[in-house]
Amino acid sequence: MNQNRKTLIALNVAILVLSVTLVIMQIAQGNTGMAILWGVLATANTATLVMHLKAGGRNG
Repeated sequence: MNQNRKTLIALNVAILVLSVTLVIMQIAQGNTGMAILWGVLATANTATLVMHLKAGGRNG
């Protein structure tokens, strides 16, 4: 696995952790609108992460 791909995966994981944390914080504060927004970001980021992981060794 090349370094660029490792960096992208690490960045995706960091963004996913941050997004999930923000969803939980927004729900705790009763701000469901922002929780939904962060949830959409977390979902999209999860899909991107899955695509990176499924690509495996195909691209390097």
